[in-house]
Amino acid sequence: MQDTEAPVAAYSVTPQQWGRFLCMVFDEWVRHDVGEYYVTLFDTTLANWVGEPPGICAYARECGHAGVMEFNGDVYSCDHFVFPEYRLGNIRRQTLTEMLYGEQQQRFSRLKHDALPRQCRECRWEFACHGECPRNRFVRDAYGMPGLNYLCEGYRQYFAHVAPFMDRMSEQLRQGGLAPHVYDI
Repeated sequence: MQDTEAPVAAYSVTPQQWGRFLCMVFDEWVRHDVGEYYVTLFDTTLANWVGEPPGICAYARECGHAGVMEFNGDVYSCDHFVFPEYRLGNIRRQTLTEMLYGEQQQRFSRLKHDALPRQCRECRWEFACHGECPRNRFVRDAYGMPGLNYLCEGYRQYFAHVAPFMDRMSEQLRQGGLAPHVYDI
């Protein structure tokens, strides 16, 4: 999980555009669709809000739950890291259990959190995104440290926007209820 300082394409969404998009879609969902339609990012956000596993590795504290096997039987730590340094072995010589629960994979999993830059560690929303997927961490943070998620600014906008709703939904869940009408905050 290296910092590559990769450039983005001219047509790539900006972090600000990403944040506005997430907020607009969330507003529509929270007004009209809670309990009817499930949006993975919103479910994941709520899971992190209440301290449950998010169900998507990108928003979990540790990653490594999306291993991949290539045509020749080689197994890699993650479908976003199919590079020689992340090769765990080959299915012809080891079991999936040995590879996906072995020490090399455990190190890979811990690296997601251990490699967070200072800005992430100080962020009030770190619990909600955990720096997102390491494949998107290719810019420097406010302190000049590598490893900040390119879309960080957009995620911070989104989390600040949804916080009152997530607080309310998580409270309703703690009390044993559902959260079908949270838009009237």
